[in-house]
Amino acid sequence: MKVYDPPDGPYFPGFAINEFLTGFIYGCFFYKKKITLPRVIIARAVITIFINLILTSLWLNILYQSPLFTMIRLIKNIVMFPVDVAILYFALKGAQRVNLK
Repeated sequence: MKVYDPPDGPYFPGFAINEFLTGFIYGCFFYKKKITLPRVIIARAVITIFINLILTSLWLNILYQSPLFTMIRLIKNIVMFPVDVAILYFALKGAQRVNLK
């Protein structure tokens, strides 16, 4: 019995690029800057639009010939946006409070 099946197919760097850009964008918005709600909303909006909706759709289209823009991906990102903003804001504020002590 196999415990782990390795993935099939070649390595695709698109999703690694997504993660690099996500970290870079967060760094641009938050490194040595005050954590404010508008800053969190803008950072999360840039990531949602550019990374989640555009680049991920492009990578999935390249890999699986799926439609570039699907309604389900758009709805999911709209629904998750306020949740992501709230979690990110409170996590960053908590980390900032711990860092100051």
